[in-house]
Amino acid sequence: MNIDPDNYSKYTLRRFAALFDVICWVLIAVVTVGICMFIEWWVA
Repeated sequence: MNIDPDNYSKYTLRRFAALFDVICWVLIAVVTVGICMFIEWWVA
């Protein structure tokens, strides 16, 4: 059972892309919540 390095690299890149996508969404959510909290604190 030999692993094709080209296929392996594509699979790894896809996993990294999915992970990067999740991290980006988490960062967007954290920034959005942070801005909302800052606005509430500023207005209060």
